[in-house]
Amino acid sequence: MFSAFTIFATGGLMVITQGAQIIKAFGVFDQALAAAVVSIIAVGNTLGRTAWGF
Repeated sequence: MFSAFTIFATGGLMVITQGAQIIKAFGVFDQALAAAVVSIIAVGNTLGRTAWGF
């Protein structure tokens, strides 16, 4: 169980760290929008982990 959590947490953090580049790949070059999307991904990651714990 711990190893699965570690693997999935690492995957989620990798997506968060590359969020701005993912947005740029879609053709959006606005820095504010890229920051907002990264924030939304991070909040979704946090809420998902919290919900999974209950």
